[in-house]
Order: sequence, then structure tokens, then C-alpha cells
Amino acid sequence: ENISFAKKHDYDIFVTATRTKGGTTAELADFTNKENAEIIWFQKEDCEAKNKLIAPELFSLVIKDIAPDFEKSI
Repeated sequence: ENISFAKKHDYDIFVTATRTKGGTTAELADFTNKENAEIIWFQKEDCEAKNKLIAPELFSLVIKDIAPDFEKSI
């Protein structure tokens, strides 16, 4: 459903969740190939503290695409 949503909207960044293998992962890879988009995989950790360490990296990736000068302004 998320890929169908992305197809209907003009987007710069698309974030979604998948399992590590299977149909959803294959469909997402096919979608990004057709859209000439980059896929960046992050694996959810079992530990909330580890996930909180990953969050700033995700935020940084988004900000670099949306507003490259944002990090300089803070």
C-alpha cells in the first residue's frame, strides 16, 4: 500500500518499512529501479537505545536531501 501511495504523489523522500526479505522487499527494489531512486536500508534493532542511536543518522540523511545548509544553521 505504501508503494501505491508513493506512486500517486510527487515525493522527494519516501520512508517505509519492510521485512528483511520476501515480496515487499522485492517490490520496493523494483519500484526504486523504475523510479531511478536510491534505497538506503536500516535495520530496526531489538533494543530501543540502539534505535535511538540510529535516529540521528536517519534525520541527517533526510536533512541533507531537503535542506543541505540546515546543519550549518544550527
